[in-house]
Amino acid sequence: AGTLFENNTITTDDGNNYNIIEIWGYEDNPAILNISGSAFQNNKSDSGSIIRVFGEDDKVTISGSKFLNNETYNGLIWNHSEDLSNGGAIEQFIGGTIEISNSLFEGNKSTDSNGIIFNETGGNITISESIFKNNSVSDGHSGGAILNVGSLTITNSFFEGNSADYG
Repeated sequence: AGTLFENNTITTDDGNNYNIIEIWGYEDNPAILNISGSAFQNNKSDSGSIIRVFGEDDKVTISGSKFLNNETYNGLIWNHSEDLSNGGAIEQFIGGTIEISNSLFEGNKSTDSNGIIFNETGGNITISESIFKNNSVSDGHSGGAILNVGSLTITNSFFEGNSADYG
């Protein structure tokens, strides 16, 4: 059986990102998170996300789960890129892998980011058999359901009533 994450609140004004769940592996030790049959509902983070994936080889698998009426600052699920400088004009952007299947995202709001799911450069997301309904992004941002600048594959999924200020 799954886990219920309900009515959790993160409030801060120190300028940092605080998330309900954050995974961040190191070098040869990637972080792995499996979420199955779980519900995330009525959670709020005024400075971060519900789930933030940070490392290059980190992996999150979400199956048969519901994300209902959550409100976040940086998107519900944030596949974050890490800016690694090699000392010259070369910057390497890396991101983790997220697989979502048979899940529902409904009534979620992001107030200062792009997309309920934000997949940055270098990130990989696969979505199948999932529903995105009535999610919104405000404060002049894009991607009502998903903003993707990485690799994204969507199959057999349904999108309805999602909105953003731009796009």
